[in-house]
Amino acid sequence: MGLAHNSDEDKEAESLNTIRQILDLISDYKPVVICFDELESVECNNAGFTGQQVRAVLAKDLYDTIKRGIIVSAMYPESWIHQVKSLPYAEAVIDRIGEKVIDLKYLNSDDVVALVSHWLEDFYQQHQVIPPSSVYPFDENQLRELGKERLIVRQVLSWCKNNFSLIKPVVSDVESAYSKELENLDSDIEDYIEDNYLIANALWLGYSTLIGETVENVKIEEVIKIDSYAYAVDKGYLHYRIDGQENGRAIKIGFAVLQQSGGMGVQATLKRLIRYQEFNLTRGCLVRSKQIGKNAIKAQKYLNELLSPQLGGEWAMLNTQDIKPLLAIFFVWKAWEDYELTKEEVVDFIQQKRIAIDNPLIREILSDPSGEVPENAIDEENINFEKFDSQFGELP
Repeated sequence: MGLAHNSDEDKEAESLNTIRQILDLISDYKPVVICFDELESVECNNAGFTGQQVRAVLAKDLYDTIKRGIIVSAMYPESWIHQVKSLPYAEAVIDRIGEKVIDLKYLNSDDVVALVSHWLEDFYQQHQVIPPSSVYPFDENQLRELGKERLIVRQVLSWCKNNFSLIKPVVSDVESAYSKELENLDSDIEDYIEDNYLIANALWLGYSTLIGETVENVKIEEVIKIDSYAYAVDKGYLHYRIDGQENGRAIKIGFAVLQQSGGMGVQATLKRLIRYQEFNLTRGCLVRSKQIGKNAIKAQKYLNELLSPQLGGEWAMLNTQDIKPLLAIFFVWKAWEDYELTKEEVVDFIQQKRIAIDNPLIREILSDPSGEVPENAIDEENINFEKFDSQFGELP
């Protein structure tokens, strides 16, 4: 048709011109940041210019085109001196792309330790492992010796790569113990789910690691054992009191774990749980997995009073899956010497793994009371507790 055929050179020139127009248009609205890296190529184009020289001229051209932007380049000092500065119009290039030269310094000993610590921190967080030191499995003194060799970041990371595989990865001793206890509970948790004191103490450990934290709008300030100030006749029924601040108001939540199937213990516990003034409470919480029989008239009366709007109490459902991790870590904490740990290590593990703060039961006890009996409470055979009143008299 007699139309002109564009050569490859024409197409490249046209493409470059299009790119310049696009970048120029973008820079009307947003600053443009362009970075040239990997300039080590020694190949030359048809005009005899090296890769570094071509990119330097391109950077100058973009500098003249873009209204607002930043052009960043990284190259070795030798390339800057012997190639860019040797261009026929080097002065024009240097004036534009060399306005600010940032000299990179070699890493010193502190830099090497900080670099390795930062990279390993991401690694251990990803694999949910607590290392014995921030630079494990490397030796800090060895890393500091590397800092005397005037290495760059890439060389330090390359050294770490070559030496990391030679050392056995660490597994936290606390995590190992915790996993062991969890595995044991898979088969025998039913042996512990009826133990009021054990469950209460597992909850105590969880709350004690949250002092100073805000959970369900409650800032936890202290966890106090109610037995420590109760009269002898009241000991053993209520377990712990959580003191804190809720929306600027002081609250004191007392909880009792009550797993007995029936009898005087259920009635006696509920009777004390509603005595807010006597036990210095602002809220009472029953922790239980089983229903209370409808024939237990007095126990039902105390329960209804606890859950009434006047007292604003709560029934927190005790589920096996919720208490299991708290029991497992409590067993580790209790046997810290046998596991050759410290109590501080166990507490750190609880906090880092969020075993307490994310536990549904821990949060339910602190949350706004629903005032309702849990629908999934276990239904056991009803027992008429009135006969106990006639046989033994009124409870203390």
